[in-house]
Amino acid sequence: MRLPRWRLAGATYTRGHEGGMIMALANGETPRSRRGGRPKRRGLAIIAGLLGVLLLALAWVGVRGLLARRHLEQARSGVADVRSHLLAGDSTQAAAALAEVQGNTAQARRLTADPIWRVVASTPYAGRSLRTAGGLAATVDDLARQTLPDLLAAGAALAPSRLRTGAASVNLAPLQQAQTPLAQAATTLDAVSRRVVALPHRGILAPVASAVQELERQLASISGQVRDASAAARLLPPMLGASGPRRYFVAMQNNAEARGTGGLLGAFMILEADQGRVQLARIASNAELPPVSVTPLEAGLPPEYMDQYGNWAPLSIWADANVSPHFPYAAQIWAAMWRKSTGQSIDGVIALDPFTLSYLLQATGPVQLADGTAVSADNAVSLILKDEYATFPDVSQRKQFLVDIGRAVVEHILSGAGSPRAIVTALGRAGGEGRLLIATPPHPDEQSVLEATPLSGVLPDTAQPMTGVVVNDAGGSKLDYYLSYRLLYSPSTCSAAGRQARAVIVVTNTAPTSGLPDYPVMRVDRPPGTYPRGQTRVWLSYFGTSGAGFSQAMVDGAPALLESHVERGHSVFSLYLSIDPGQQHTVTLSLMEPPGAGRFVTTLRQPSVIPPVHTVKNYSC
Repeated sequence: MRLPRWRLAGATYTRGHEGGMIMALANGETPRSRRGGRPKRRGLAIIAGLLGVLLLALAWVGVRGLLARRHLEQARSGVADVRSHLLAGDSTQAAAALAEVQGNTAQARRLTADPIWRVVASTPYAGRSLRTAGGLAATVDDLARQTLPDLLAAGAALAPSRLRTGAASVNLAPLQQAQTPLAQAATTLDAVSRRVVALPHRGILAPVASAVQELERQLASISGQVRDASAAARLLPPMLGASGPRRYFVAMQNNAEARGTGGLLGAFMILEADQGRVQLARIASNAELPPVSVTPLEAGLPPEYMDQYGNWAPLSIWADANVSPHFPYAAQIWAAMWRKSTGQSIDGVIALDPFTLSYLLQATGPVQLADGTAVSADNAVSLILKDEYATFPDVSQRKQFLVDIGRAVVEHILSGAGSPRAIVTALGRAGGEGRLLIATPPHPDEQSVLEATPLSGVLPDTAQPMTGVVVNDAGGSKLDYYLSYRLLYSPSTCSAAGRQARAVIVVTNTAPTSGLPDYPVMRVDRPPGTYPRGQTRVWLSYFGTSGAGFSQAMVDGAPALLESHVERGHSVFSLYLSIDPGQQHTVTLSLMEPPGAGRFVTTLRQPSVIPPVHTVKNYSC
């Protein structure tokens, strides 16, 4: 039977479809349009399902991310426990704490590496944060499984209780045992650091970006510490006489009269080491150093050295051998001068200043001199660099006072005072500030290891941008106790032809206008009465980027003439300044640097009494 057709709004319906028509109309549809509705509903259902799955996936990774973060925080706390147990000498507890750390890092890695996490992490934009977070968890887990066991093994070997075998003796065997695990840890840390750098850093969530920056900072710090520890484990056994006796010339620098490496050679010591045992063979003032002159060839110096420093007679005046900030040059000269004047070979040269003595006294406690003077961490610097000039007008008495302090501190340490940990911390602080310097010219293999550490006092041989100021006292006074300076280095424009930068140096003489003794204010370059009392004269050198020049030099706004030299590839611009007490001078250099040298600026820092202030801006091009 043929059903009649009705037509409505251009649509045809059969009678048998009234119910369907009514339902369709109620739904705002026509029956013909409803025939195509099933695919649309199915599509909406699929979309809704996909959204639901996506939300579940996001919730899944969110929860797992929070759990992973909790495990990583617990791991970080556990690392602190490992360290404290090691310092206490309890390797068993340290191993147990390490196992907990590894459990937490492994769990964090699993939480950020399941299939759902990997799928979401593969999305183009949203997945960046997940890829970085998962990479961080994997990196930390690798550190826990590969690096920390090596550090634990090295830490157990280097426990303070094992290192000191007597008052003046060091146990060399643990140092030798620690060499391999420390070298392995350093290698692993370098590889891990490269992996972190390769992770997505841009377009990621702020908490993840912050975590990346924190991990990079910690890796840089730990890597530096491990490299230094590895170098110490390699260097100390031979330097302390594991293969035969060693002899070292120790220069005690006086920062009140500035020199490139810190200060004038005021006194010296000869230390001898054999099979880990150290003894003080001799200590005396600079007045007992014999007159001698060496050649650049005998000192192993490059031709450029005498071009820059020849006027200072550094090869015949012991106190001026360290005008260059590159400590190996001073060490080579002193070693050559000692060998020529005494016939004795020197295995290395060590330089330290009164600040180093004060750090050691903080570790060992105060000492008392024969005259009853108490020397402590609080007064050592002022006693040596300022007060002695008022207390001892006689030069010979003052020099003997410095010798007495040096002998008392060294003998105090060699007697067993202070814990090994505290002494190592004090030496590390001095080395980090450039106040403790070591060079071994006769042993080039050891010197190459030293030059990778702050103890070397090396002027960086690099084409990277560099800035720094070095001051040498040119008047012979002892007023650098009151000298301060500020350095502002700021790049400006970049082009294919080169880069422009500006260096502003403000040097101030903070010495009082009255009340100072005669000796520290006396200049040797001019007769008394021909200069204001308290005036200091310095030779100021700006060390810049290799290949740099300057288009303009100003002193207090007026054009100035500067000497130009090159040292270890770096451009050096120098001038003499006379500064009255309370006065300051501003030196401004408009610099032109080679293109493409690099973005990050290395800052050269000279140790001084008043720490200089450096404001250095990196290049943005």
